[in-house]
Amino acid sequence: DWCNIDLNSSWSSAMSTPMNHASEFYMLDSNNNWYEVIEIEIPNTITKIGNCQFSGFDNIIKVIIPNSVTSIGKQAFEDCINLTNINIPSSVTSIGSKAFDYCESIINIEIPSSVTNIGSSTFANCTSLVSVEIPSSVTNIGSSTFANCTSLVSIEIPSSVTSIGEEAFYNCTS
Repeated sequence: DWCNIDLNSSWSSAMSTPMNHASEFYMLDSNNNWYEVIEIEIPNTITKIGNCQFSGFDNIIKVIIPNSVTSIGKQAFEDCINLTNINIPSSVTSIGSKAFDYCESIINIEIPSSVTNIGSSTFANCTSLVSVEIPSSVTNIGSSTFANCTSLVSIEIPSSVTSIGEEAFYNCTS
């Protein structure tokens, strides 16, 4: 079930690209020399980031998501262990489960007010995550959403949240 092709996605899923489960991402420059891609800027013609699209790209440090994107698929950035900088724009209304699972270098995350539901294990195993801003638009925090976020010291849950899933904060030892 994981990483199935999302046929409704404008940005194809990882399963439909030769980059599937790559741990490093290289491109040719204008002199035909290979260089390692550590920053990705998603074009503003993209409306959805597909399931598993960047899963396992461990050398990616920064991703720039344009305001045209409305959804981030399941496991879209899972295992991007060096991803430190990501800004989720206010156009995003849904973030799939495990979207940022094992993004071990993310320090803080601001969830835009357009999001109403934070899915299961969305930020699980983000061991460097220190703070999270949850807007009052959120009504549900899924199971294991912040599990094993061992550095998490600051999170404010707004009164709009009516449901928190099992083990949402499991092993948050800080």
